[in-house]
Amino acid sequence: LDMDGVLWEGGEVLEGAIDAVLELRKRGKRVVYVTNNSARSRKEVCAKLASYGFDATPQDIVTSGWAAAVYLKEKGVKKAFVMGSEGLQQEMRDLGVEPVTMDATLTEEEFKSFTLDASVSAVVTGVDFSFNWSKLAVASAY
Repeated sequence: LDMDGVLWEGGEVLEGAIDAVLELRKRGKRVVYVTNNSARSRKEVCAKLASYGFDATPQDIVTSGWAAAVYLKEKGVKKAFVMGSEGLQQEMRDLGVEPVTMDATLTEEEFKSFTLDASVSAVVTGVDFSFNWSKLAVASAY
């Protein structure tokens, strides 16, 4: 089940959503919560679900950040440049992919002398509330 707009909207649980999930489980169905929002880790999403009254474990949750981390792990990636939230970075760490990030804004001269990490073998992007053009320039240089 998608969450935002399906189970809740604007911070309010939609009428019948909790009962629908309970009924699915009562009928022996596995309920999986899915989101394309990479801002939160599965643990954080689990806590949000609980705050709304839904019962879930991190294993019941699929986020785009977790899916990206699984993919990179399957491909043998050990280190990735990540433009994204702490939740996305945590999903990477949880699966053994070291996130490389940067918060600085580089001048043109600083960018010219910037040294890329040669052990980075992937770039991952997600929602990044501190996005800047320097991050994009570095990501594109990989």
